[in-house]
Amino acid sequence: MPPARRPDPQNDEHLGHDPDLTADDLGADQAQDAMDVETDQGYRGVSPDPTPNHHYTVQGVTKGLPTPETHPEQAAKVAEHRRTLRI
Repeated sequence: MPPARRPDPQNDEHLGHDPDLTADDLGADQAQDAMDVETDQGYRGVSPDPTPNHHYTVQGVTKGLPTPETHPEQAAKVAEHRRTLRI
């Protein structure tokens, strides 16, 4: 982590910096909340494939759970889902 910045009244005022601002004032909480959502879901944005991840596991495949690669009906659902995405 870089060393803490020392206040410089002469330049801070000139550059528009407010040395009294904290990380919370600068949106750190909002940024962390957004990153937490992405971390929890495992990707950024919208999933292009609504098939549950466990369908792709060995257990899921051996049980015959539908994936777009193995079931035409699931492939059609995924294709329709992708057509509705706004990326």
